[in-house]
Amino acid sequence: MTTIGIGLPATATFDVVGVGVNAVDHLCTVDPFPVFDSKQTLVSYDCQPGGQVATALVALQRCGVSNQLAVILVDRASGERTILMHRPAALTLRPDELDRAHVTSARVLHVDGYDADAAYTAATWAHAAGVAVVVDVDTGVDAVERLLALTDAVILSREFACALTGEPEVDAALSALAVTTRAPLVAITLGAGGVVARVAAGTFRMPGYAVAAVDTTGAGDVFRAGFIYGLLHEWELERTLRFANAAAALKCTRLGGRPGIPTVAAAEAVVEGGHRA
Repeated sequence: MTTIGIGLPATATFDVVGVGVNAVDHLCTVDPFPVFDSKQTLVSYDCQPGGQVATALVALQRCGVSNQLAVILVDRASGERTILMHRPAALTLRPDELDRAHVTSARVLHVDGYDADAAYTAATWAHAAGVAVVVDVDTGVDAVERLLALTDAVILSREFACALTGEPEVDAALSALAVTTRAPLVAITLGAGGVVARVAAGTFRMPGYAVAAVDTTGAGDVFRAGFIYGLLHEWELERTLRFANAAAALKCTRLGGRPGIPTVAAAEAVVEGGHRA
């Protein structure tokens, strides 16, 4: 068995504290995906709460652990989504609005980095207090490198990892992340392909699980929730990654970031069934 290699405080007021954006997701299912200068009827429309860290925390809450706007275009054929975001500057979270006691009262801090200064401040406090830091960044937010340098679990999408490191191949991007961040764990999610992760013991590849995908919105958020759940329960790395893959796959069977969040039992059943992508 392979340990993750991230230490957590033995006791804390909270299991997880999150610093990140709240969002309102407008989910528009289209068939076919629209082309420039076109007009077509939506297959379906729904409005749901969203946001990377917020959705991950909801997933953790449903596992038993304790208003930005986005228009999401969902391709009916594949379930893949494209996100169009709008966030007023007035919603920016400032470092002076954070409560240090709250941030350091958790075993894990989960941040998304959109409010770069606030995320960095929270991560600095958590790092100094021995609180594990997990990050979810998927855009070129300000000074992302300084945030990653304080992160214990760097989990990035393939697209962003390759863009950030300048390496077109996943293995090379993973190596670059390991060198530049020095995090105990670096991982790159591969969509339906699963995840590849590197810890001190080596590199581990965990394939995804085959599902009938309806919408991939929130899959990465739920993957990180699954990872944090395994971390909190001190699971070995392989079990944690399989569980996170299964949780993310099940999320994709429902429209929206939160309705498809699975129960622990449902995700574990997928792991036990072993139906790989």
